[in-house]
Amino acid sequence: MNNLYKDAETLERIRSKSGFICDMDGVVYHGNKALPGAAELVEWFKREDKRYLFLTNASDKTPFE
Repeated sequence: MNNLYKDAETLERIRSKSGFICDMDGVVYHGNKALPGAAELVEWFKREDKRYLFLTNASDKTPFE
């Protein structure tokens, strides 16, 4: 199977989902910095009316932080 075809198929499967659960540390941010594409991901969730939840098992910050 062509990798380009496989990548397109994978992207379409992701886009077809109605909800997402994302880990925060290493996906949305690393240390005190947002990772490239994190803001665009959230905008895509909103624009496409996707349900989303961000979770983390990192214990170095309080829920407020």
